[in-house]
Amino acid sequence: MRKSRKALLAAAAGIAAGCLVAPRVHAATKVQASLVDATDGNPITYQETAGQEGKGKSMIQETTKPGACGTVMKLLLVKIDCASHPDAGTCRVSGNPCCKTSECPSGQLCLGNENAAPGSCNATNHVFEVNWMQGDANTFLLEGQAGLKFNLVKGKAAFLASGKNSVTGGQAFGPIGCSLPAGAPLGFGKTFVRDTGTDPNKCDEVPLFPPNDCTDGPAYLFSGIRVGLDPAPGTCTNDNECTLTQICLAGQCTTQTCAADSECRGFGSGVACNEDTGDCCFLAG
Repeated sequence: MRKSRKALLAAAAGIAAGCLVAPRVHAATKVQASLVDATDGNPITYQETAGQEGKGKSMIQETTKPGACGTVMKLLLVKIDCASHPDAGTCRVSGNPCCKTSECPSGQLCLGNENAAPGSCNATNHVFEVNWMQGDANTFLLEGQAGLKFNLVKGKAAFLASGKNSVTGGQAFGPIGCSLPAGAPLGFGKTFVRDTGTDPNKCDEVPLFPPNDCTDGPAYLFSGIRVGLDPAPGTCTNDNECTLTQICLAGQCTTQTCAADSECRGFGSGVACNEDTGDCCFLAG
């Protein structure tokens, strides 16, 4: 596990409470969060392919790269599926029938799963919603949202501003992001991965303030930790009779202790290690 997980877990309580202040970063600081289902099981066009749940990440990293305005954000989506896309099998602009993007005019995506392969969704004008605040817990100078537009290309994110799965603070926040006083704290809170909003052009405004026509599309993923709640200890004869955060110990389902994600028996199935408490916990409850 990266050292950054401690910073993420330290911020988790604030994120869950809706607080927009993240841990103050230092040189080369990287804070990474798992992307988890935001639909509570309700059917939606866009979703992670079965078996890939919880493997996507969002990441915010400090940088000294010229023009980046101190920050780089990454959206690492893993095999997003959209077999039920309403315009699947058509080119984005021309409407020509297609099975894959190479059959469309230059610059157009073949909507839906590329060549009908699971987890290879093509879609346009999706939104990575970032809630942010400039200032600190005692002095709020400016806060708002940014709606970062991206396309899904074969199940992965490609920001319109960069053509890649990463975008700089300058690209995301424009002149505001680059005009903050040197050393001024910049906090990040909840982030959401959303379907197209009512007016994608609204996303070009910085800052945005809710509600708005950019970030009103349905959310299908969000980054952060939703704390899971284990049931009361029950009797058991083996681990499989307990939840994924528990093991069978002396005939009782007991929360599993850990020092790293890989020590949790539910790792890879929505469970990670909270190094602050030493317990395995659900990323999505």
